[in-house]
Amino acid sequence: MNRKKTIFGVILCGLLAAGCAVVFVNNSKEPAHPQDAKTEGVTKEPDKSVKQVIKNTDALKADAVKTSDESAPKEVLKKTKLYDVNNPLPLYAIAEIADVSPMIRKKIEALADDSQNVLFMERKDNRLVILREVTSDSAVPRHELEFVEINTEDGSHKISRPGYNGEDAEYDVWQYDEISKLPLKHIKYNKENEVEFTEIWHNNPDDSVKYEMKNGQGNPISILKETITNDTNMRREHVFYTKNGEVRMNISANYDGANMTRFTYYNADSPDEGASVFSEYADGVKTKETVYTTDYKIKNIYRSSYEDGLRTDITIFDNQNKEIEKLLAE
Repeated sequence: MNRKKTIFGVILCGLLAAGCAVVFVNNSKEPAHPQDAKTEGVTKEPDKSVKQVIKNTDALKADAVKTSDESAPKEVLKKTKLYDVNNPLPLYAIAEIADVSPMIRKKIEALADDSQNVLFMERKDNRLVILREVTSDSAVPRHELEFVEINTEDGSHKISRPGYNGEDAEYDVWQYDEISKLPLKHIKYNKENEVEFTEIWHNNPDDSVKYEMKNGQGNPISILKETITNDTNMRREHVFYTKNGEVRMNISANYDGANMTRFTYYNADSPDEGASVFSEYADGVKTKETVYTTDYKIKNIYRSSYEDGLRTDITIFDNQNKEIEKLLAE
């Protein structure tokens, strides 16, 4: 009897020990936090910090794509009249008027045809200013320049000439060369017999100063210079002065034969409207123009291509040499 009780006690202790072991194992598998217990068996979303990193990464990728698109050259094609290679309009001027109305275009074409050379063109808002060389309708040559200001909305225009453009009066005194009959000096007096100004022409080919105008005190009002080197290279410079003797306007052009290789325009009254243009040629045909601002920074570059002697396109580049537009022949 005692033996049976002993065996039963051993079996009972073994069962109790096994139960404690099961309880211990189950407790060790439970999550450390109650919130994890609630989501057991469910796929957990990234916490807030991870979400922010993913969001920032996506934003950086989007910005990188956007920046890449913005920095890539954007070629804009446009068909327009590119004119004959002998037309006096500069390449950048052709680009400037590519979108004007047919009425304005015809007016500009007529002005260009009536010019010895179109030196410069500036376009702002509804105003287009053309600076051109013209043949004087007078027997008295002076600066032979004209500014033509065109309203691009209604086509109206006005013309002004830098320098003296007055008419003779009874107090004027003229001197002419006896052989050539060209003017040598013009003195304008007022009613009080005081000198208002004096004009002087230098007809000697070796004299670089061709024309000068001085006020009553002998101070310069304007001057025209021509300097020739190597028989074919010429620099023509028009300088206009203020009453205080300061340069008010300077217009100069360099020529290699008939080709204008460099042009500079400076106006102290409107310095932002000035510019310098450098031109390159191949076999007498213009292939490139580089337009600079008044502080000698590149504004735009214009290149032209030709086929069988005809201009086929003008490509425009920005100051970083990136193509921004291309004009094709109509």
